Amino acid sequence: MLAAIISGHAQSGIVIWKEQSFHRDSTATAAIYSRSKLLGPVTQFYINGQAKSFNESQFYRNIDFLNTAMVKFTEEAEYNSLKRSYQELLAFSNQYPKATPLLTERLQRMEAIIKGFDEGKVFYDGKWMARGEYEKLYIEKQEGIAAQQAQLVKEENKKSATILIGAGVFILLLIVMMILRKWTWVGLLLIIPLAGAAWLTYQVGNHSWTKEIPKYLKVPESMQPFIEKCRDTFDSLK
Repeated sequence: MLAAIISGHAQSGIVIWKEQSFHRDSTATAAIYSRSKLLGPVTQFYINGQAKSFNESQFYRNIDFLNTAMVKFTEEAEYNSLKRSYQELLAFSNQYPKATPLLTERLQRMEAIIKGFDEGKVFYDGKWMARGEYEKLYIEKQEGIAAQQAQLVKEENKKSATILIGAGVFILLLIVMMILRKWTWVGLLLIIPLAGAAWLTYQVGNHSWTKEIPKYLKVPESMQPFIEKCRDTFDSLK
């Protein structure tokens, strides 16, 4: 079995067969199949919705068309793979002339892609462009992604800092109220987180929001110097 990179039908390909193995290659019948299936010693091809089967004693050859629609073609490895597949498919077409009309369009499409790459172009974002232009766009895209990630981290750190400060103030008030034996205020303070949890559960519809808590309880990088300073001060008092 040969393999060729062709966009189009998943698991499809082309199959040729002869009534007798000693018949000339030029007499071999050719057809496009939509899919194939191996059933023990029998290989089944679906041609125009009908199954055609071959056993091991019959002469047939087939090439699977890989489900590789070209949306990006920029790497040397992609070029080498496509070129090898093109050469295999061209040789198949030359050996079995009745397959040629079925493969001409695919071969022309592959040849155009190879030619474009040979000319120093790449296929990106739905169009051919010079490699230098692509490299510039690629760098800009990567920089944009990095900037977005940095902004997300900044926003997460800001949320974490707000939550930690709020939690610290809450705990401090709770401790003060307990020391002063203001049990009414202690009760009211304890109602706040319970009410917040109930509201979040109602909004979300379940308790999945609790999985986000560890993410916001971590100390953000912006607060690390302050934490380190507090730790050093505490150590010096020991």
